[in-house]
Amino acid sequence: VSPQRNRVMVAWMNMWERYYVLDHLDHGWNGSMTFPRTLRLRDNHLYQWPVAGLKRYRQAYIRFEAINLCQGKTFTHPELNGCCSDIECLVDVKQGVLKIHLFAPEKGTSDAEVQIDPGFVLELDHEQQQVRMCRNQGIHPIRSTRVVSQMENLSDDSDSDQIRRLDMPLNGPVQLRILLDNSSVEVFINEGAHTMTALYFGQPGQGGVSFTATGQTEILRLERWMIGEERKG
Repeated sequence: VSPQRNRVMVAWMNMWERYYVLDHLDHGWNGSMTFPRTLRLRDNHLYQWPVAGLKRYRQAYIRFEAINLCQGKTFTHPELNGCCSDIECLVDVKQGVLKIHLFAPEKGTSDAEVQIDPGFVLELDHEQQQVRMCRNQGIHPIRSTRVVSQMENLSDDSDSDQIRRLDMPLNGPVQLRILLDNSSVEVFINEGAHTMTALYFGQPGQGGVSFTATGQTEILRLERWMIGEERKG
C-alpha cells in the first residue's frame, strides 16, 4: 500500500522452464520486474495502471494527431524511436490489422556486421476481434524448456510462447499505453482493463517504432515520452 493508500503491485516478468538468452550470452543476470502498477477494482473488474510517479521520469515529449492509415501504409517518425519509452495512443481499427512495430530496425540504418532483428509486433485485428503480442521473429527467441509427458493435454497453441492472444471488442477507439524498457513490453488497454506483458531480447540499441495498417486505421492521438532520469521539484 502506497502513502496515498493505493494498492501497488510489482510483478516478476520471467517464467519458469523457459530458455533466456541472457544466460547464454553470459550477462551474469536473469530476471526483470514490471513497472509498479496501481490496482483498482471497478464494477467488479480489476484494473492495472502504471503508478502516477512514473510521469516524473518522462522526457522529450512528442505528439501526433489524426493519422489515417490504409492498405499497407506505414507511419513512423525519427523521434518516435527509442528503447525506453512511454507511449500513449488512441486508435480506431476499422478494417484489417494494425501492426505496431517495436524494437525494430530504424529507417535508414544498416550495418553489414550486425544481424538485423525484425522486432516485436503488437497487433490489433478487427476481423478476429483480437489483440496479439508477437515475438516470434526475434533473433533471440524465448522458448520453453519444459518436458511434456504424454498424458498432458496439449490443446493450447504450439506457438503460445511466441504469440500471446487477447480476445476483446475492437469496434471503436481503443486506448493503449505502451511501456518499453530495453527488453520488456508492457501494454495497458482501455485504462488498464486489460494488460499484456512480455520480454523480448532483440538487437541491443535497436529501437524503431512504427504503425502499419493492412486495412483501415485512424490514429486519433499519439503521444510519446522517453523514460529518463527523475525530474526533481
